[in-house]
Amino acid sequence: MKLIHPTHFANRLVRFAIPLIAFAQIGSAAVVFTEDFEGGTNAFGLPTYGYNENYTLANSLTPAAGSRYAHGGNPAGAGEVMFEVSFSAPELSLTELGYTNEMVDSGTLNLTLAAQFSTYQSQNDFAIVSVQFLDALGGNLGSPIEIGGSDFVSTLSGGTGSRGWDTDSLESAIPVGARSMLLSVSENKTPQGAYIDGYVDNVTVSIVPEPSAIFLCIAGLLPWFFRRQR
Repeated sequence: MKLIHPTHFANRLVRFAIPLIAFAQIGSAAVVFTEDFEGGTNAFGLPTYGYNENYTLANSLTPAAGSRYAHGGNPAGAGEVMFEVSFSAPELSLTELGYTNEMVDSGTLNLTLAAQFSTYQSQNDFAIVSVQFLDALGGNLGSPIEIGGSDFVSTLSGGTGSRGWDTDSLESAIPVGARSMLLSVSENKTPQGAYIDGYVDNVTVSIVPEPSAIFLCIAGLLPWFFRRQR
């Protein structure tokens, strides 16, 4: 067996890393969280309405709407006042999702957060869906990623009548040092009506690249890396 000179080994390692990093940037996405609010319970513990109650226009977006969507409820008997309440899903560990600390700390992982939003008539109650990254000690790492909000729902179709649905999404790099993430829905009420009618459906979180894609890429490149030197 022919030994590889240290200099040649280092050069080959660099050439190996370049396509691996490039692959990480364009790899396929893995859906790591989804909530469609179809069951009697849901990850956020949000109350739901049926689409057949006709508080909104039909939702023809993709992913397809089922029979139910979430809203903020009436958590404090709020009347015609401003009010906000937050609902959180259980904390998601990145390692339990298949992403090792080394993968995260390579700085090549991106997260996409998406959800569908609507509101009730002209009230413009709104929901904000957010992801907060946490470090190894459970502390906040940077600012949360947020979608939805007042400005987004104010542009939805329907005006003073029943309102339509639209999708908001945002892609962001997963910060180095992240070890878990906390998903939350903030429900916000304007001073009209009693219920918090910030409507949300089909919350989805995806990460690029998916873990299997990373390992397949490494496996495919190993023979090239260790091929006999000519």
